[in-house]
Amino acid sequence: RRLMAAKLAGLAKIPARIITCDECETAELGLIENLQREDLNPIEEAQGYKTLSKNFNLSQKEIAELVGKSRAAIANTERLLHLPDGVIELIKAGALSSGHGRAICSVDNPKLQLKLAERAIEQGWSVRTIENLVANLSYKKKRRSKVDEETIGQLRRLQVKVRNLLGNENARV
Repeated sequence: RRLMAAKLAGLAKIPARIITCDECETAELGLIENLQREDLNPIEEAQGYKTLSKNFNLSQKEIAELVGKSRAAIANTERLLHLPDGVIELIKAGALSSGHGRAICSVDNPKLQLKLAERAIEQGWSVRTIENLVANLSYKKKRRSKVDEETIGQLRRLQVKVRNLLGNENARV
């Protein structure tokens, strides 16, 4: 491929190393080379990392070393594949960035993820705006669960008091 590109560019010589490898190694090297292209969208990149991991049994750390990125960058890119199809399509189309996608990954509900993605496009939200909204949702959820735990505790204490007042510990209240 590089030789063909060099010929099309009119080059007489190209810097290259000739190596001998089997079919599997050739496929792995081809995939790694494709991942280093700059014209991949984040989803294609994530799918490539997943293929390296699955088909060639490589860890995120090994993939990171092969493509010249951090392990965290590989992990964050792969997270995009956990988004609902609708959000993945928006990222593929370039309507949302990978940063938007990573911020949306923090939401547990796929329907809410899609609504958040659509609203981000409609409103022109930045990645930071989405991160703040998601953090706010998480805070409210934690606060709600804390209140629920307190309420349950109070109800249990009341239940014990009522049982004691009724004089029957086995009574259903």
